[in-house]
Formats: sequence, structure tokens, C-alpha cells
Amino acid sequence: MNLVFRLFAGLSLVLFAQLSSAERISKNWLLDQPNDIGIEYGYDPGPDPRHPMGAELINLYARYPYMPGVSKLLTNSQKFRYHFGPTMDRMFYHPNTMKIFMIGQDATHVAEAAKYTATAGFGGRAQDFAAHFGVYEGVGFANAWQNTIRGQYANRDTPFVSYDRDGNPRIEMGTYVPHGLWEMTHGNASPQLWTDDQLDWVIRNNRQSLGLIFVFGQAAQDALASFINRRGGKVKTFMSEDEFKNVRMPEVDLKYGGGNNMFPVPMTKEGRDLYAELAGRRLDYSKDSDKKLALKLLRDHQQRAIDLMAFSDGGPYQNGLIHPGQLGGYSLRGFEVAEGIETISLKGLRLSDGTVIDRDIIVAKVAHPTYLSMYAQEHGYRAASDMVENGTMKHLRYWADRLNWSIEPDAGHTNHFARGHSYRYGRTQISEAFYGAGTPDTREVPVSSASRIKPNVISNGSRDRDRMDRNMIQSALSADPAEPLNPDNIWTHRPRTPEDRVAFDPGPGLAINKIIQTAIDKEVIYKEKPGKSFEQDGIDAYYTGNDPDKKFFGAYRGEWIGAKVIVMADPHGWDPISTSRALTGERGQYLHSAFKSAGLEDDYLVIRTVPFNMDGKSQEDWDYVMKHSESYREQMMEKAFEHGDLGDLKILVADGPNAADFLNRKYGHRPDVKIIELKRSSRSTKWGIGTLNRELNKTGLFETSSFNGRRANIPYMDLPYNTRAYEGSVETVFTTNGALAGQIELYVAPDFATRQRWKLDPIVQQCVDVCRSRINDHGLRPPGMKVKEFMRKKAQGRVSNKTEGRADFEEIVAGRFALRPFPQPDGAQHLSFPTLTGGGSVSSNQSVLANPPSVEQELEVRPTPRRRRSSRAERMGLVNSCQALFQ
Repeated sequence: MNLVFRLFAGLSLVLFAQLSSAERISKNWLLDQPNDIGIEYGYDPGPDPRHPMGAELINLYARYPYMPGVSKLLTNSQKFRYHFGPTMDRMFYHPNTMKIFMIGQDATHVAEAAKYTATAGFGGRAQDFAAHFGVYEGVGFANAWQNTIRGQYANRDTPFVSYDRDGNPRIEMGTYVPHGLWEMTHGNASPQLWTDDQLDWVIRNNRQSLGLIFVFGQAAQDALASFINRRGGKVKTFMSEDEFKNVRMPEVDLKYGGGNNMFPVPMTKEGRDLYAELAGRRLDYSKDSDKKLALKLLRDHQQRAIDLMAFSDGGPYQNGLIHPGQLGGYSLRGFEVAEGIETISLKGLRLSDGTVIDRDIIVAKVAHPTYLSMYAQEHGYRAASDMVENGTMKHLRYWADRLNWSIEPDAGHTNHFARGHSYRYGRTQISEAFYGAGTPDTREVPVSSASRIKPNVISNGSRDRDRMDRNMIQSALSADPAEPLNPDNIWTHRPRTPEDRVAFDPGPGLAINKIIQTAIDKEVIYKEKPGKSFEQDGIDAYYTGNDPDKKFFGAYRGEWIGAKVIVMADPHGWDPISTSRALTGERGQYLHSAFKSAGLEDDYLVIRTVPFNMDGKSQEDWDYVMKHSESYREQMMEKAFEHGDLGDLKILVADGPNAADFLNRKYGHRPDVKIIELKRSSRSTKWGIGTLNRELNKTGLFETSSFNGRRANIPYMDLPYNTRAYEGSVETVFTTNGALAGQIELYVAPDFATRQRWKLDPIVQQCVDVCRSRINDHGLRPPGMKVKEFMRKKAQGRVSNKTEGRADFEEIVAGRFALRPFPQPDGAQHLSFPTLTGGGSVSSNQSVLANPPSVEQELEVRPTPRRRRSSRAERMGLVNSCQALFQ
């Protein structure tokens, strides 16, 4: 059983995990945070660190390995688009709120910008499948890959040789997953088996509600199938044993195939391009015409092609493959949990805590929405609907009747599947409740509105291109953080150290979020000026600095409860688009530095004068928006006074002229209020900040030092759960300067974060070494080795397959066959992962434990003697041993 999850089993769960110290948990958790689906003005607060399951998930995500480093070692290439880090999920974390779980392949550009998976076109289409069952918020999403990948998981049009009963060869085509990628995804020692624990958590957290798992595409299907096999089930591959023993896989290199695709090219024994040899010229595989020519030549000259092909003849069946799933993957149309009984339900499967799934959770594969969209464009939406209805839905109905299974719809909605209605392909709006408080609507879209300008620059808001300031982008890429970041965090991931992982802001509470969403009339505030339109006049057509599609975002920053100083600040910069919090760019970093000098870094609250951008707008524009947003400021200040700890002399800070105008009008007459005005200037972002320390000193309430003139990182405690570790240390969001200024957002991942030198944790490195050694042990071409060199070594007898005889086919399919044992560390001193936490429960105002157990106590890592495989339970324990160790 997974060692980390054993910490959460049994009576030891009585204690709540230490999360470093009580003050590291945001006091905003004491506000009326959403705790269920279907709540008006709800939002995503993130996993609750006070709850054992929430603490477990926070720790699980903190342990996510640095997969770009794994990729370089196992594939000799970079499979991932790593610049914006992993995109983990989109779901409600409250127990028993999820009814349907959907697994995709990897995130899109919009999802990277939004920091939530299943956003954009895929999200809207996938959400529509859930809506057919009457489920709109009781659905969760994750991916087989947490990082966006380059190319595809399985490569179509890969040639392999198949032999009939008489030994006659013929070339067939299939989808192929290369050895390194297969080991990285499904190998028993792969760190990517982390996804097993994510799914295990989802099921355990929703024991009484989850009833359906959808998988989209082969990557998701194979990931779920591998999970079932490793938990004791039996999922078959599309390729049977008879087929597997009669195929021969040639050596293949992947060439650029246009778009986000790679084209598999068989190689000759001399390491040359087989297709080019047949064509008599070099081929450009980014051109459809050359790809079609290559495949035609292969069909027309099969025997010659086979004679030229290079074969490793490695693997447990000496056919050039590690696993039959490399050609075609697994089939989830029927599998076994109990011996000999076919099903598509996970009922009876054993979970990591030793419990068994006691309700039917049906598994269904559905065509990927991208494929369906292309199919609908070519054949019509009715044809796409019929494809789903006659395939997935028909299969589900058969099993629903057989198992007496159904899904309870969300309140107020209809389960069309249960009523026998045919599925109609479409798109469903994504609920705002899936996203963190303060998220702009352009990060919550069910359509594709983003494109990648550079590997670390994403444009969102429109697929159209617009003029942009290249110097500004380059300056943002090369910017340094305000202060050095903790090197124990992976800077493109969410913070993972014990002191940082729980230091996030869940949100303002439902009552305050309602004010943010309703106190301003969107139609009035985003009204076009008389005689102007965005099409003709661009952003000047609005009184605001951004278009209406963004609605309201980044209204506040800081802890409402216990705030000693309240800051009202005019908007500055575009970073709140990404951070969802007020003043997180350069101006906010200078302001935070001043408060640190005053010893108030944890004791001030920032409220934006208006919850949208106003860069470059005239005073006439300001007068309009101030007039129509007065109620918003009044109600926000009322809540700040209610929750704060302002004392007898209430310190209010006005950062910007419009903030000063409001505070002086409303509170200037009160003798118990002191208003400190900070001037601004277009010449300098830090202009006027030093006034804060001087004026605070005059009150005699605080012991302050002078403002040092430098920026300070915005603390993670002020930022939402899905914040990347580099955010708040530099400015990362800008707009264009052309016709679409104010509509398009440019997200930048700074070079210092994307170029961080990150060494794999020792246990992760050990597991990677096992994956690499398995490829070598099976007599297969190692990642990065040229075909010509490999074939020369093979001819010299320097390549050996250590498989003794023919391996058991079922052992291979189930993922239990390995030549080499998994890493057995000498002791816990090998582990360099940050201290992990356990689980338990406390009341909202109760302190967490201040004395963390040691790494040795938490992981229970002890030298484990090797043992021969005997019982099924022992084999399943061995399968997961490597993953359990590095977790």
C-alpha cells in the first residue's frame, strides 16, 4: 500500500496535520467560505488545510515531481511545454460533491492562462457531456499529464510488421507510444504514477457521490487502465497475446509533422530515413502531400521496406516492444475487478487506504471533443451527436440497465440520459463557482480564445493577433524577482515547501464576494461612450481600461480578519488578471515593502477603488466609473471595518487620487480616522510610497523603519491557491498596444523561473534510473542513441535482452513484469522532499500542531529486504513501491 496514504489510515487520523504554525493558515478561512456545490456567488477556495482530505491533497500536489527533468532523461527530448508549470485540476474539493470525473490528456493554452484545466473549447464540450446527465457543478476534471505536452501521446500511422500463421510478413499501421514515453507514463517505477494517487484521492473524497468517470482520448484511457491494473483489476490491451507474439516493431524516429503533431518515420539499419530511401529524395513531413507519398510508397514496396528496416528484437517477447499497450493501448469497454466477471464498474476495487469501492462507478470512453468538433464541421452537428449517442451512450445504457445504475442530477436540473433522451452535441457554459474569487471572466471561458506567442508568452482574450510592444515583453521575460525566491520551491509550480504550501488566500467569503459581483451594474459600467464602438475606437470606446468580457476581478488583497490598516488603491497594472488579487504588480510590491518596513506585512488589507483596469484612462472616465461604483466601495469598507482590528485610531491609506477623494469624502470628518495619502506619478512606480512609513511613525502606534526604496515579493498568503511560485515577485501580465488593447491579455513566464536549475529529488532520480535500465535490460534502443550506433552494438553482441524465456503475457499487461527490482533506499536520509503533513480535523479557530514529525516518522521509510514474487498482494505491493518511496 502507498506509504504516504498509510499515514491517513486508522486511528492516527485523530490528529490534524501540522502545517508549520497556526499563523501560516489564512484567517480568511474563518469567513463564510463556500462548502458545497450550487451555492450562490460560490467560488473555488482551494483544498481546506483544516480538513484531513484537503491537507492530503495539498501535500499530494506539493509532491508532484519535476516532469520536464524526467522527460529529458527518459526520452532524450522535452515532451512538455513546461514554462507555465503544471495545471492540476478543476473541481470542487468538498467531500461528496463530485458525481462525474473526467480525465483528459493535457491542458490547453487557455487552461495554462486560467490555471484551471478543462477550460476553453475542450472544457465547454466536456461540460456538455456532464450536462446531459443534469450535472453542472458536480463534475471534476484532471488530465493524464499535468503539464501541457508537445505533439501527441500516441503517434498515428506508425508502421509495424505482422506475421500470419505461415510466417508471412505484412506491414500494418497503428498508434504507437515510444519506449521512453511509455515508461515515463506507465512504467512501474515512473514518478508520473502520481496520477494514480490523484485519482485515488478523488474516489475516496467522493465515496458517496461519484458514479461516472469519462476518459477522453488514448492517453486518459491508458492512464485509467493502468490505475485499475495496479489496484488489482484486469484491463486488457487491444492487442491480444496471439497478435503481440506475431508482430515485430521497427526502429522509429519522430519527425515534425506540422502543427502540434509528430510523424513516425521507420529507420534503416544504417540509421537513414526509410521513406526518403524509397522516395529517392528528402521528404518534408510537415506537408500532407509528402506524408501521403511516404505511406503510399510503404504500401507499394512492403518487402523492400521490411528488408531495409532496423529491428532491435528486444523486449520480453523479443519483438521490439516493452508492452502490448504501446500499439493501440488498453480497452475499457469491459474489464475485470472480480476474477472472471466482466464489468465497466470500479466497484470492488481496493483503494490506497485499504478500503474497497462499494458503489458502482462506471467508466466510459468518449471521443475527444477536438475530434468531435472537427467531425461536426465536416459532417454536421447531427452526425457528431449520433456518433456519441450510438457509441458511448448506447454502451452506457446497456450497463446502466444491467447494474441498475444512475446519476443524481444537480438541484434544479434534469438527467436527460436517465429519461432516455438522445445526446445532442454542443457546448455548455462553465460555472463561475469552479474558479477562484476575483477571476476575470476571460479565464472562465468555454471556447478557445488563446494562442502561444512564444513558449513562455500566451495571448488570451482573442485568437486574433494584435500589435504588441516587443521591448516590453522582453523586459518582462528578463525581469528579476523583487526578492530571491525559495530555491526549495519549483518556481513554475505552486509553492510546495511546508511553510508555503498552505499559505494561500481562500477568498473573501460569500458575503463579500456577493458585494464584488453585484454592487456594480456591469451594463452601466461597461457602457460604450456616446457615438463610439470598440470596433471603431478600440478601448477608448469604454470608460474602463479593459473590455466587458473580463467583468470584475482583483478587488482586494490580504486578510480581512484582524487587518490593522486598510488601503484603498486605484488600479495599477494588469497582474490582477492572473493573480485575481489587487495590486500584485510592481506598485503593490513597493507598497508591500513599505508595510514590511513598518512590521505590518501581515496586517493590512488592500481594496481596489474599482475592480477592473483603468490604466491610461482620463479623469472624465474616472468620474464616470466612480459615480457608478460608489455602493461597491461603501460596502467593501463596511466589511473591512467589521472584520478588521483597527483600534481607536483607524489608519486608512489612499493610494492614488481617486482613492483619496473617496476616503476623504467618507471619512475625512471623523476624528478617529487618520488618512494617509500616497501620491502617484507616471515617472516612477514607487513614487510616494515613502510617505507611508513617515506618516505611520507620526501615529506612535507602530515602530517603523524607513522605506528602503526596493520592491518586496507579495506573500503567498495574499494569493489564491493555484498561484505559481514566481507570481507576485514580478509583473507577468500586460495588454497589447494595437486595436485590441484592453481585450487581449499577454501572460509572461519570466526567464528566471523557467530556467531555474532544478535537480531531481534523489528518489525520483532513482526511479528514473530504473525506467532507463528496464529499457536497456530488455535489449531496446536507449533514449538518445542513434539507430546506426545501436545496430552496430547489436551486431557486435553488445546489446543483450535479459528476459529469460518468454515472459507471462498477463504479467506484462498488468504492469507487474520487471527485470530489475525497484529502488530500495538505505534510509530516510536519501529523501530530500519537503516535510509532508498528515490529516485530522480541527475547528476553524483552532491552532494546528506546531511540532511536526520528522521525515522518517512521516514516510516510515525503512530498508526493505528484497523478496521473491509470490502472492498477488505481494506483487501489487512491489508494483507501487517506487512511487510510495519517493512520495
